[in-house]
Amino acid sequence: MYKCLEVKQSSTHGKGVFAVEKITKDTLLICDALIIPNNTGENQPLAKYLYDIEGPEPFLLCIGFGSYFNHKVKPNVMVHSVDKTNKTQTFIVLEDIEPGEEMFITYYSDLDDNHQKIIK
Repeated sequence: MYKCLEVKQSSTHGKGVFAVEKITKDTLLICDALIIPNNTGENQPLAKYLYDIEGPEPFLLCIGFGSYFNHKVKPNVMVHSVDKTNKTQTFIVLEDIEPGEEMFITYYSDLDDNHQKIIK
């Protein structure tokens, strides 16, 4: 799929996404497929893999590399766009990433412009 990315064991948690080659800031990555499930209750088998967005169908399940990103409060990758019509999502690189470096997103949705969690 993407020759510049690989999924492998992470020292952070389980598996993660790693750069195979240098990826520069502002690079758009991964047009992942999305599943928008009908049942989003806690007992739904995929509940722990769903994430929340605004809108009439607020929960999504990402298929592909996007499902392997681990969390960091100050991420080096973030969701750039979600296209619910075509059921795809794109990520953007926030800083240069060196080969072998793990790529992280934040699981928080309440971030300010500096990508820091807003404490309420």
